[in-house]
Amino acid sequence: MVRAFFLSLVWGVSFLSSLSAAVFPYKANPSDIRVVPVDPTPESETVKLDILFPERSEVKQRDPVRLQLRIAGYPLATNSDFPRKEEIRNDPKGQTIHVTVDDMHYFSIDRAMIQTVDSREHNYFTQLTEVSIPFDLKPGEHVIRAFAVRSYNESLKGTGAFALERFYFQTKVDNLSQNLNDPFLTYNAPAGKYPFKEGKPILLDFYVANTQLSDDGYKVELTIDGTVKRLLTRWVPYYIYGLKAGDHTIRLRLLDPKNRTVKGIFNIHQDTITVQ
Repeated sequence: MVRAFFLSLVWGVSFLSSLSAAVFPYKANPSDIRVVPVDPTPESETVKLDILFPERSEVKQRDPVRLQLRIAGYPLATNSDFPRKEEIRNDPKGQTIHVTVDDMHYFSIDRAMIQTVDSREHNYFTQLTEVSIPFDLKPGEHVIRAFAVRSYNESLKGTGAFALERFYFQTKVDNLSQNLNDPFLTYNAPAGKYPFKEGKPILLDFYVANTQLSDDGYKVELTIDGTVKRLLTRWVPYYIYGLKAGDHTIRLRLLDPKNRTVKGIFNIHQDTITVQ
């Protein structure tokens, strides 16, 4: 009887602990968190990414909308052979293209349907990929943003490695609330699930278009769990140290020189990650 009571007590404590973790997720302590800028991984100037379809301002009539891209000088599905792959989470799928439609979460492309190799430079690949946008579209304006990504999720920062195209679905109406000539932000990482390992950082990464970051100019505000805030004034990858096991909310906001949010739906992005 005593043993049964003890087991019941242990089960009850375990259940309450699990319930508490679900209802009251772990919040990052500002004193535990370090956000450290790191140098971008070296990249070739020959990388070139193009969106072939949909064509600019094309009006598509039916879901699913097919997307075709061409990337040159950057082989997909291979491991990025740099020391950083040992420092942070490395995806066994290898190098990919991340595609964002409007302000939705990105999806990845890691396979090519056609691949050619330049006979003069055996490492110069040209690859053609084709996928369907994995969700239904609302009528009106849509914007595709695509960029090349290392196997450890760091985006390439060269202008050739980023592609953008506007198209329409069913009706040609500009209703997206984003001027593509103004500064805008594209969120990349962190995303998804991360194994918890004491002292191992998590990558923070994003793409900035039509501006540069600086102390007295445009900058990116990072907020973690609503409690930790940092101003990022360099467009480089960052390592986040100190996130404990649990769910964490990561928010990025593009600010103008007066620290006001830059207009446009791309310029505030929030994601939830899990450290386990």
